[in-house]
This record gives sequence, structure tokens and C-alpha cells, in this order.
Amino acid sequence: MMNSTIEMVIFSPITIFLFSLALGCLIYVFGDKIAPKLKEKGDKLKNYACGEVLSSKSHKPSYHFFYMALLFTVFHVGAIYLTTAVVGMSSTLVIIYISFMLISIIILMKR
Repeated sequence: MMNSTIEMVIFSPITIFLFSLALGCLIYVFGDKIAPKLKEKGDKLKNYACGEVLSSKSHKPSYHFFYMALLFTVFHVGAIYLTTAVVGMSSTLVIIYISFMLISIIILMKR
């Protein structure tokens, strides 16, 4: 009886989590001690992007990607809705859903 209680405490999820957390902290501290220190000289701390040094000019991002991502999401939600629709569902509801989806896509494309 005593042996099973000790095993339950040792192998409980909370004990395993705390052990893993302590082990992770030890690895982090040990890694910090053996890692080489950063030398703050030269180009080491400058901004860097894809092998090119960034200029000081500001850059206005393009949001066309987000429109495409939104369209991708709308199409996939529609596909999931249509593939998981109940077999006995009225085809009228599916047609209404598709029409609302197309209207929303047209509105998004005009913006």
C-alpha cells in the first residue's frame, strides 16, 4: 500500500512537470554559463534583412497578402461547411450560404 502511494506521487503529472521545469532551468543556466559572451562591436548589432543592410528610409508595407489570406480563409470555411453539411440538409441552405460567400468575396475584392 505504501509503495503504490509513493509511485502515485512520483509519477503524477504535477511532479513530472515540476521535475521537467527544474531540469529545463538547470540546462538554461548551464548553457548561459558556457556560452560565449556577445561582443558589442562592428556590424554585429546592426539591423539585417536577407543579406542586405537596411536603409534608414521608412518602408510602407503592402497589405495585398492579407486580402489573399482572408479570401483563402473564406474559401476554406466554405469548403468545410459544405463537406460537413448534413446529408438531409436542404440544398436551398447550401445555395444561400454559397451566395453570401460570393457576395462577401466581391465586396472584399472591391476594397
